[in-house]
Amino acid sequence: MQEIYRFEDKKKIHTKNIAFYRMLRDKKVIDTMHQLFTYACLVGVKEDKRSEGPKPDDICTVGNIDVHNLQVVKGIVLMKSEPESSDELLKVIEEFADGGIEILMKEFDNEGTIRLDKYI
Repeated sequence: MQEIYRFEDKKKIHTKNIAFYRMLRDKKVIDTMHQLFTYACLVGVKEDKRSEGPKPDDICTVGNIDVHNLQVVKGIVLMKSEPESSDELLKVIEEFADGGIEILMKEFDNEGTIRLDKYI
């Protein structure tokens, strides 16, 4: 992956849906919020759902995400967009993740749970 798309480990990942992340973590549906972030990003890409707007809450830092998972997410998002910088790429990844979270929130509201095998 080109150097232009390299993220610093201390770079923060943001969301506008922190309450949903925390609720799933507290209910033990997920172990860590960064796992849900990468999964939600893939759901958002698969369903072509992006959620724009302010993302005031921190989920984790880039360094918390498994390097291989991050490479997969970057590669897939780069196939769907043409960011001009790593900051722009991270913004698109966050938009797809929040889009995926919105899909998962609807599923949770309707089913009372989410099936992690449903989309991937």
